[in-house]
Amino acid sequence: MNGLTIRVENKTYQNTGTCTLKDIQLDVTPGEFVAIVGPSGAGKSTLLNMVAGLDKDFEGEITVDNAPLHVTQPLKQIGFMFQESRLMPWLTVLDNLLLVLGKEQEDKARELLRQVHLTDIENHFPGQLSGGMQRRVALARAFSVEPDLLLMDEPFMSLDAPTAEYLRGLLMDLWSETKPMVLFVTHYLREALALADRIVFLSESPAHVVLDMPVNLERPRSVEDVDVNKLHADLLHLNPHLLSGLVNGKQWNKASMTEAAS
Repeated sequence: MNGLTIRVENKTYQNTGTCTLKDIQLDVTPGEFVAIVGPSGAGKSTLLNMVAGLDKDFEGEITVDNAPLHVTQPLKQIGFMFQESRLMPWLTVLDNLLLVLGKEQEDKARELLRQVHLTDIENHFPGQLSGGMQRRVALARAFSVEPDLLLMDEPFMSLDAPTAEYLRGLLMDLWSETKPMVLFVTHYLREALALADRIVFLSESPAHVVLDMPVNLERPRSVEDVDVNKLHADLLHLNPHLLSGLVNGKQWNKASMTEAAS
């Protein structure tokens, strides 16, 4: 498996002329879990869509070992988990997984359902499930392709706190088995601190990277851990406007980035 390199010189929507991403440079090493945090409208979801190959209208390149990602396909598989479960409502839970895996892989599909504790509802339809259960099916589906790269766009958004924490635990269990590279978009800083090896903070649109910070806390972690909450408090004490895309109250520049990372 190879590392991922993202270089976005400019992403502008042609219909509005709005530049949403500019001078983004990001490297992800094999097995690394990277969270992306930034203000609403900063282009976080757009960035994931570009990596997934769903949006190719930008200046720059996305490569693996200097080979274009969506030309030579050096990555075995890319998994994507969205803000909504996006299950097929006319298919059962099991058939939603088999739609991705193929009908000959029922044993693998059932094993994934066992891992997310859903073996007893494989013949249910998505409309019969709670929101949290639907997300568990979506999580199993994302891992079913054994991805080298997993893209996650606020996958636990709008869930109640206990359910979201339960899903984070399942995610970590699945991730720890195969260690795909992960790009995980979230607005919730504690979630990023609980899950990621690194957090990349974006500015307001047009988004730049304002801080690229390693998370040097032992796993497993939860959003309620003392160390997570201390790091959260320390980070926002040093950079109170960080979630608004500012470092030490300043617009992005090399000096402020160096100062914040020191």
